[in-house]
Amino acid sequence: VTRQAATGTGGCSTKSRYGPASSNSRSVAACLVTLASAGFGASLVQQERLMTLTPDELSGHALGLHSAGMLTLQGLSASLAGAVAQVTSPAVAMTVMALASTGVTLSLATAVRRTGAAAPRPATPVP
Repeated sequence: VTRQAATGTGGCSTKSRYGPASSNSRSVAACLVTLASAGFGASLVQQERLMTLTPDELSGHALGLHSAGMLTLQGLSASLAGAVAQVTSPAVAMTVMALASTGVTLSLATAVRRTGAAAPRPATPVP
């Protein structure tokens, strides 16, 4: 039995190449990641707004572009987080990415408030 198997760490370590991560920095990073996860919920509201502003005949195209853009930016963000983690530590990378996500979420919320919510589309009659 290996030491990792005996301790139940499963190969995960809280040490970075710069020394052990403090529990305080891990707590701050975890809180920021949790807060930034609210951005996912906000994206559902943004998708609803997109559908409200998009003509029915273009809704498939709009959703396709929305999905492609989200997947592209998720890949780029993961690459950026990995690069930051290589230079600093995983906790710092998580914190930086969480702050960036929170900033984007707050800027989108501010933009929506400033422009006002879009009026809902009238229901199309079913023949």
